[in-house]
Amino acid sequence: MSNTSDQKFSKQVVKALRELHDASPSASAIFRVFAAGKYAPKQSTVDVLMKNLVHDKTSRGDIVKLFQELHKLELGVFVLGRREKASRIEWYAAVYEVGRAAIGEIDEIKKYPPEDLDEDVDEKMLSLTIPVRPDLTVTIELPVTLTEDDAERICDFIKRVPFNRKK
Repeated sequence: MSNTSDQKFSKQVVKALRELHDASPSASAIFRVFAAGKYAPKQSTVDVLMKNLVHDKTSRGDIVKLFQELHKLELGVFVLGRREKASRIEWYAAVYEVGRAAIGEIDEIKKYPPEDLDEDVDEKMLSLTIPVRPDLTVTIELPVTLTEDDAERICDFIKRVPFNRKK
């Protein structure tokens, strides 16, 4: 049986969150957005958070800096965006608990069980069933992170596949 302290973040982590909250108006605004959440996404992106903070004076750099601090506290892994992948934090705890602890509403943050942690969030796939003709459907798997450029490449490839080309 696992120790209950292994299932929660330490009091020092909660204290450090409150210090981050108190040290910066931007961090305070970000933590309020986190605390207002009703669900626990496995990741939060800089871009989505920027949209939620449109009325605050929080910059992209402020968000990245906070995500890096949360990474140091081992509340998640900060991933710097490359190519078409967004900069993000992949959480080891429910984001709303992180926010609520930072603003002083709760004193404990539960850790996600190891089986709930995805090693590679970007590899999740979505199965789609596509009706090709009345008597034929095709199922394909696409990454949930599919971009417009990816979709265009797939469409271009499929256009070259037909076996019975019309002349």
